[in-house]
Amino acid sequence: MKLEGFYIDSFSIVISAKQNNPTILNPDFLRINKIVPEKMKLTETVTTPIFSMAKYSLLESGEKDREGDITITVEPEKLQLLESCGGVFWDKYISLGVVKEYITTLEHVQYTGLGINWQAFFEQSDPDKWLSERFIKDGNWRTDKNKVRAVSIKLAFDIEDATCFISLDQIKFKETPGISIDINFHHSPKDIRFEIDKLKTLIDRWPLLQKNLISSLKRLFYGE
Repeated sequence: MKLEGFYIDSFSIVISAKQNNPTILNPDFLRINKIVPEKMKLTETVTTPIFSMAKYSLLESGEKDREGDITITVEPEKLQLLESCGGVFWDKYISLGVVKEYITTLEHVQYTGLGINWQAFFEQSDPDKWLSERFIKDGNWRTDKNKVRAVSIKLAFDIEDATCFISLDQIKFKETPGISIDINFHHSPKDIRFEIDKLKTLIDRWPLLQKNLISSLKRLFYGE
């Protein structure tokens, strides 16, 4: 789905964990345990005791019109999957299936937090002025000689059992001025860890989060 005025750059899932083992992340492990779709091509890999990474091309994912990469990284306290979006919201993300296979295979790990995230860009010729006029109340801080000249905004609100954080800042994206939009839907377990079934249930709720995000972006940027 293309949202007018916005470029959706990436989708990611971040799962915090205790005593993750980065060395386990390697192409053989992912292939043998059928965590990554068989047809996807490995393009880069790093394996060390404190950080491991495997990057796969989306061109061979079997999904129409998909380009870019999925990057899987593991650190001692974090698992992350980052997926290219190519400018739009998708009705399916390959990384969702990958992450569920990963945590099912390593269900003994203590998973302690979940973030479902998007990064986006909104083109705007004068982003600081736009942010100031949109979010800062009129006053001398906007008009005198020492007026505010740069603005960053961070918003937080509750969406059922998640907290949504939206951060807005000025940026140049491919030499085009505009506003960076970082979105994080954060989930915390009621106990010290997530049960695997509960974690997968929360991951499967991503369409509700995406629907809410689209509505929020329209409201924040267009007043709809």
